[in-house]
Amino acid sequence: MPSERCLSIQEMLTGQRLCHSESHNDSVLAALNQQRSDGILCDITLIAEEQKFHAHKAVLAACSDYFRAMFSLCMVESGADEVNLHGVTSLGLKQALEFAYTGQILLEPGVIQDVLAAGSHLQLLELLNLCSHYLIQELNSFNYLDLYRLADLFNLTLLEKAVIDFLVKHLSELLKSRPEDVLTLPYCLLQEVLKSDRLTSLSEEQIWQKCGIYAAFCALRGNWCPGISQWDDKTASCEVVGTQLPLPAHGRAPAIHPLWPNGCGYSPYSCPVPPPCPSK
Repeated sequence: MPSERCLSIQEMLTGQRLCHSESHNDSVLAALNQQRSDGILCDITLIAEEQKFHAHKAVLAACSDYFRAMFSLCMVESGADEVNLHGVTSLGLKQALEFAYTGQILLEPGVIQDVLAAGSHLQLLELLNLCSHYLIQELNSFNYLDLYRLADLFNLTLLEKAVIDFLVKHLSELLKSRPEDVLTLPYCLLQEVLKSDRLTSLSEEQIWQKCGIYAAFCALRGNWCPGISQWDDKTASCEVVGTQLPLPAHGRAPAIHPLWPNGCGYSPYSCPVPPPCPSK
């Protein structure tokens, strides 16, 4: 009988398939992190507060525009073995590197400020995003103003929006339980809250009254009065921190609140227009 011809591997297989390893990315990153921990095959040493941290330029540049520019452009640091980092703490840098090499980070009150500063300075955008989500989960009626200041300081737009949404939803109850905090709201924050279409917990008249109290409080502090300005007789409306509010249903503006200082030159229908909020 004639011998059968042996088929080659190429002749036996047909088709083309993209094969994907579920563990390769994680295993490579884990190996790089182990090298960092052992201090082997690293090509850069970062220094913060006199504490040294070994790392790989390629890993840092892959997750940070700050390091990408530092190592790829004609900067002094591109050929250096050590780089002193100013504006970050050793704790913040340690946490930032942990995230860069593992994709995860343990956030808690004792480290969040350092991590935010490091993430902002080193332009680790995904780290800042995780910080925002952590702070949003911690948001409550006692810390919303502090968290808003953090959002403004580090340009955390997700957190800033969460604070605005929180105030829109809870403004009525906050005015009852913690009115002194509402009186210290920054102008920009109050503006965003009052112009929201979802602010349904207060009637139009209540909004008028609260704006009057807020403006009087600003006047007492000697600050610009950002409450109410430029009354328009034709439209029977008043520009309240950038939002057109109509008169209440009964057709007349509420009386000036007793807190309004006599003889100060302020009125609910005419007060200096505050300086615009700084653009980000």
